[in-house]
Amino acid sequence: MTPLRVLDVSRWQGRIDWDAVQRSGAIDGVMLRVLGSRNGQPYPDPQFERNHAACTARGIPVGGYYYTCAVTSRQTEAELNALRAALRLWAIFFSPELTNPRIGPILAGIFLNQRRPKL
Repeated sequence: MTPLRVLDVSRWQGRIDWDAVQRSGAIDGVMLRVLGSRNGQPYPDPQFERNHAACTARGIPVGGYYYTCAVTSRQTEAELNALRAALRLWAIFFSPELTNPRIGPILAGIFLNQRRPKL
């Protein structure tokens, strides 16, 4: 199986020329950061809406991810609530940047048990 070539895109890449990305044929899809976390407080990635609209308009396969640093139940709940409010995608990937490796699966389980796609 050939590995997929997927761009990881967030505010840190700035404004992207999506027409040039599409023309290049060098990628199979894009993962956009939906939310970030700063000092335990979630915030929407300021480029998410623009990048999502640009990819969708060009037919570029797109998914989203959530970059979290939550370590407490309160932080986890606040971040999941913010994610639910911002979510417009089905494919979400959690990126727990923690010293506690148990938090990522816990966050994913909590989120997925509370929001399941309707087929």
